[in-house]
Amino acid sequence: MRFAEEYLLVDNGKCKCKKNSKATPLHRNEHSLIAAYVCPDHHVSRVVNFGTNPDLKSFETFLKNQLGEQVRARDFRKATRYGWELPRDAEKKIPGKITQIYWTFYARNEKEKELFTILCPKENGGCGKLFTRSTAEGTILCPDCSKK
Repeated sequence: MRFAEEYLLVDNGKCKCKKNSKATPLHRNEHSLIAAYVCPDHHVSRVVNFGTNPDLKSFETFLKNQLGEQVRARDFRKATRYGWELPRDAEKKIPGKITQIYWTFYARNEKEKELFTILCPKENGGCGKLFTRSTAEGTILCPDCSKK
């Protein structure tokens, strides 16, 4: 999935905290790439699975293993990208079309609006996995890494 990293990951997204977000790869193999868009405060605005034929159920399981019940079917979206709509010589490298499955947590009530998805930062001694915390909690490390 080198072409996904080269042509599809963007580093100018916006987080719900209004800061710029940057794509951070979480998992990759020869058929797909999963990346989180993360701001400097380690908040995750969305997670994307890129692939020629990404499997929604596998992606959902990947997220549920880290985030639990916060992951709901209604929060997934699908998009198709073609090489001709991307910059530079992407059309020569992308095999036909690429499907992107997006996951963004959409809060349903006031309590959920206080939740943030966080990427436990490896550069701060973390594990690199996703977790959820409320705005009242200030930690950037997941509960397991905070105990170390």
